[in-house]
Amino acid sequence: MKPKKNFRSKSKRNTNKKKNSISSIATITTKSLSTAFINFKKKQELKKIKEIKLKKLQENNDVIRERKELKIWEERLNKE
Repeated sequence: MKPKKNFRSKSKRNTNKKKNSISSIATITTKSLSTAFINFKKKQELKKIKEIKLKKLQENNDVIRERKELKIWEERLNKE
């Protein structure tokens, strides 16, 4: 009787291993897809933030240039 128990337990293990391997592959793919999607979203948000910061810097630079130009024009007008 002991060999029969071992045989049955081996057959159960084999079927469980097959099920576990399929389920493990499924969990691996779902985890990898979800992490990839999350990383993609984070990268998109970071890009948007960078673009906004660059726009603000550009606007500030434009304002500074305009002020310098106005000062130069004022100085020219005062000299004349």
